[in-house]
Amino acid sequence: MATNAFAVELVVNGGFETPVVTGSGGFDYRTGSQLTGWLITASRGEPQFNGSYFGQTVGSGLQSLQLESISPITQSFATTPGQAYTLSFLFSSYNSTPGIDDATLEVTVAGINANFLATDAAYLTETVQFTALDNTTTLSFRNSGVFAQDWAHLDNVSVEAVPSAVPEPGSLALLGGAFAAFGLSRRRKKS
Repeated sequence: MATNAFAVELVVNGGFETPVVTGSGGFDYRTGSQLTGWLITASRGEPQFNGSYFGQTVGSGLQSLQLESISPITQSFATTPGQAYTLSFLFSSYNSTPGIDDATLEVTVAGINANFLATDAAYLTETVQFTALDNTTTLSFRNSGVFAQDWAHLDNVSVEAVPSAVPEPGSLALLGGAFAAFGLSRRRKKS
């Protein structure tokens, strides 16, 4: 989910597109490291699903992930200590009880715990700003609702560095050249 041409995506498989779901119900339970780039800590696993899964929609692409258990899924990636980053993701809910469509999600990254609530199946974009504390940062998502009753749907997870406000050397040279040209034109006008 790169927001500009120079952004570097840090999350692997943030759209949960690999591996491809082959289950007849439109979902496959993934455990351990079966979901490319992620570690699933729940022994039962989490369902990775596509659009044929009980009529559920995916947030982006062809597949999404449902957090059914209350154990986290995690991913670690390289960061620069002191650098600011933006985490963004799509979040919605699915609940087996008719009329009750709430899901709660706990996100942990770089010492920050953030909680989110989804009240229906429409995906919303959520963001968390954080500053890296180490050379490696671990991101985790956890269904903080009731086990096997409140299910958070997650998709399009992205982490990108926030561009620095310090101008690049090429920009500084261009700006310096502009000031020099302005100074010369002012000097000529005085003569």
